Amino acid sequence: MRILVVMSSPEYLRFYDTTVVQLAQRGHDVRVAVNAVREERPVRLDGIEHTPRVTVAGLVPGRYDRWTNFARGVRGTMDFVRYLHPRLARAALLRARMKRQALPWTLQWMDRVRQLPVSAVNAVMRGLEAAERAVPSSDVIQRFLEAQAPDVVLVSPLVEAASDQVDLVRAAQALGIRVGTLVASWDNLTNKGDLRVATDFVAVWNDAQKLEAVEFHRVPEQAITVTGAQAFDRWFDRQPSRPREAFCRDVGLPDDRPFVLFTGSSIFIARADAEMAFVRRWIAALRASDDPLIRDVNVLVRPHPYNGRAWRADDFAGLAGVAVWPRGGYDPVDEANRAGLFDSLFHGAAIVGINTSAMIEAAIVGRPVLAIEAPEFAGTQEGTLHYRHLLPENGGFLRVSSSFPEHLCQLSGVLHDPQTSRDELDRFVRSFIRPRGREVSATSVLTDAIERYGETPVPARVRESLGTVVLRTLLRPVAAWGGLWLSPALRKQATRARQKVTAGSREVSMSRVNRSLAAAVLVPVILGLGVVAAFTAGELGGSTVLFNQPPVNVAEAAGLGITSEVVRFMDLGQDPHRMYVVRPDIISSEITKVTGLEAAIWGRRIEMIRMLDSVGALRDPAMRRHLRCLAMDISLEEVAELLASPDQPPCEPGAAAESVRARNK
Repeated sequence: MRILVVMSSPEYLRFYDTTVVQLAQRGHDVRVAVNAVREERPVRLDGIEHTPRVTVAGLVPGRYDRWTNFARGVRGTMDFVRYLHPRLARAALLRARMKRQALPWTLQWMDRVRQLPVSAVNAVMRGLEAAERAVPSSDVIQRFLEAQAPDVVLVSPLVEAASDQVDLVRAAQALGIRVGTLVASWDNLTNKGDLRVATDFVAVWNDAQKLEAVEFHRVPEQAITVTGAQAFDRWFDRQPSRPREAFCRDVGLPDDRPFVLFTGSSIFIARADAEMAFVRRWIAALRASDDPLIRDVNVLVRPHPYNGRAWRADDFAGLAGVAVWPRGGYDPVDEANRAGLFDSLFHGAAIVGINTSAMIEAAIVGRPVLAIEAPEFAGTQEGTLHYRHLLPENGGFLRVSSSFPEHLCQLSGVLHDPQTSRDELDRFVRSFIRPRGREVSATSVLTDAIERYGETPVPARVRESLGTVVLRTLLRPVAAWGGLWLSPALRKQATRARQKVTAGSREVSMSRVNRSLAAAVLVPVILGLGVVAAFTAGELGGSTVLFNQPPVNVAEAAGLGITSEVVRFMDLGQDPHRMYVVRPDIISSEITKVTGLEAAIWGRRIEMIRMLDSVGALRDPAMRRHLRCLAMDISLEEVAELLASPDQPPCEPGAAAESVRARNK
C-alpha cells in the first residue's frame, strides 16, 4: 500500500515519526509531505528520509486561483464561530488568537457576540460548510496527488487557522482516494480551528477526544477510531542515557541533593518574558521556604523548544543551584534532545510547569507534576479545555495550587513521599495515553487502524450536488472580490502568494478587487450569517439572550468587552476605578474582586481600554502605571505601550498581578 502522510509543517513529525517507520517496516511505501516549512522552527525532515521505503515528497503545492482568498475567509470564519459554542466561550485568549489570525476583517463585528446556543452554532456552521463545499477542488493539488498515486492520504492536523489542508482533503475526495485525519496532540480539538471537512477516518487519542470531535467538530462517531497517544510510546520502555551524576554535571547542577524540573511552555501559553519573571518569583519562594528540603532543592529549567531562543538564560546565572538547559531553540525530534528530555524527567524529583505536554511525559515516567495557577496565565491554563484534562477531578494527576505557599506545601509533600501521586499518574496514563492497555503500544494500534482503513473499498469520487453547483455560481462574484474580506494576516499571506504566481496565472487582479467596498456587505449575507447578526443585534439592544447571565456592574461588562453596557453603567453613576465583585467566569475563580479598568485589562479588551482612555478614565498617573504593569504581567504588550509615559517608573515584574491576587485572598 502507498500511504501519503501530509503534515502542515515538519515539526509535526515528532507525533508521527514512529508511525511512519512502523508502516514502512510492515512493507508499505510511505511518502511524507508538508504544506510549509517555517524557518524559525529548527525541525526538518532530514532524519526520516533515510528510512527504507520512506520518501520525502516535499511541499504540497498551494492553490493561488480566484477562489483562494474566499476559501481562506470561509474557513477562518468557521474557526472563529466555533468559539461561540457555550463550552468554548470562556476561552478568551484562544478566541482572540483566532480572531487575529483568521476572522475576515468584514466579520470582525462577530467578536461582539459572547456565545451562541449550540443549535445556533451548528446552524451557522452548516451554512459555512455549504459555502466551503462550493469552492471547487484545486487542479494543482489534484495533479500533485495523481503524481504521488497514494492508496491512502493522511492529513494532520487540519485544525490550523484557515488551513490550506482542507484543499488537499477536497482534492483527494474528488479523485476518489481514501483520506483520513490524524489528531496530532492533546489540545488540537479544543484550542485551534475547526476540522471543517469530514473524512471517513479520524484517529484520536482517547474517549475524551472522541467526545470533543463529536461535540465541537460534528464528526460522526462511526468515523472515529481511538488509538492512544502514539507520540508518547517512546517514553514507556526508555532508559536514561546517562547516570544522574553525569547528567547533573552536564547541565551544571550539583548532584548532592534532589532537583525539581521546571518545564517551559510554548510561546502562546507563556511568552518568554512573562515565564522568566514567573520562574524567578517561584525560585525566590523556594529559597524562602521553612522546609530545608524545599529551600535547598536544586532547580533545572528546561525552556520549550520553540520558546528557547527568547529565554535569557544568563539572567539566572547568579542563582545558586539553578541551571537553564538546554539553551536556545532546539529540535525536539532529534534523538539527543529526546534523550535529554527523558533524562531531565527521570532524574528529577518532581516536575513543575504552567501548561505543556511535558507534564504528560512526566506522568508516563512516574514523576509527580505540579502547577501554579497564576493570574497572568489564567487564559492559557483554566481558560483552555485541554488543561482541564490534567486536573484530578477530571481523572488527571496535576497538583494545582493558587499561591506559592500552597504550592510549597504540595511540593514538600511529594518530595517527602513521591508515592502519594503514583495512583493518579497510573490512572491517567491508562485512560488518556493508552486506553487500549498500558502495555499496548499506541503506535501499533494506529498502524493497525491505518492498514484496516487501507483495506476498505475505494470510495467513489465525490460528485457535487445541484445545490452546490448553484451556490458556487452565486458565490463566484464574491470570490472575485475575495481580497476585500481578508483579515490583515491573511491579506499579507495572499500578497506573498501572489508574488510567486507567474504572469500567465488566472489570478484576479487587485484592480478588480477594489471595485467596490460595498461588496463586502454581501459576504455575511451570502454566507447565511443573518442568524449571527440577529443575535448580535439582540445583545447590543440590551436583551443579552446569549449570556448565561448578563453583566451586573461596570467591571463585569468591561471584562466581557461589552462597550454599550460599560457606557450604560457609567451613565448610571458606576465608576470604573471602583472595586466590584465579578463572577468567576469573567477572569478566573481566584480573581473575583477587581476594578472596571483592571477587568478590561485582564479580559484583554484592547478596544475597550482605548475607549476608556479616550473618555478620560485613565488620567490618574498612579492608576495608569498600575494598569500598564498589569498589562505587562499578562503579556499584553499593545496595551502596555498605550499606557506608557516617559515619567513612569519601571514596573517590577509580577508585582501588579500579585497585588490583585493578594486583594482576592
